[in-house]
Amino acid sequence: MKTGLYYLIILLCGIACKSPQYLPKPMELKNYTKGLILEMEVSKDSTLIAEIIEVGPEHMMLLPVNQTSPGVIHIERNKIPKADIIISLTSDDPGKISKWSGLVSILSIGHGYIAIFSLPINIAAAVSLSQDAAKGTYRTNYPENVPWEQLHKFARFPQGIPKTLDPMVIR
Repeated sequence: MKTGLYYLIILLCGIACKSPQYLPKPMELKNYTKGLILEMEVSKDSTLIAEIIEVGPEHMMLLPVNQTSPGVIHIERNKIPKADIIISLTSDDPGKISKWSGLVSILSIGHGYIAIFSLPINIAAAVSLSQDAAKGTYRTNYPENVPWEQLHKFARFPQGIPKTLDPMVIR
């Protein structure tokens, strides 16, 4: 039984959740040159995750993160009933949080016979904390927290795409 618990602990410590690479870390946000990320439900089975390129009076231009469609896509204002604007990750180093939470679980071994109860509780807490740190993001909601008139602040080109730039070459 002890050997199985040791393997379980090592396995949990080795599992590292990975944060999205397209999101800036909080410390990088002040120098971030791209637009922020918009996440909206397109249908019951599909979610669009895209960088906000430009917000006009009646449309929005988005660059999908997963590049399944070529270039920038246009979405009309009335097609976006609600969306999340993902600002940044919640932590500068989610991997470090995952490692430390896993190591803390190992300390349960020092509890003696009580470790039978404390180890599963600590492992559950460590896994939950690691997942939150890796997948956690700072978000705000449209239209509850941000009206359409303020969405341009989150775009790569807040004043509109320059006339000399072809929107289809934006990457």
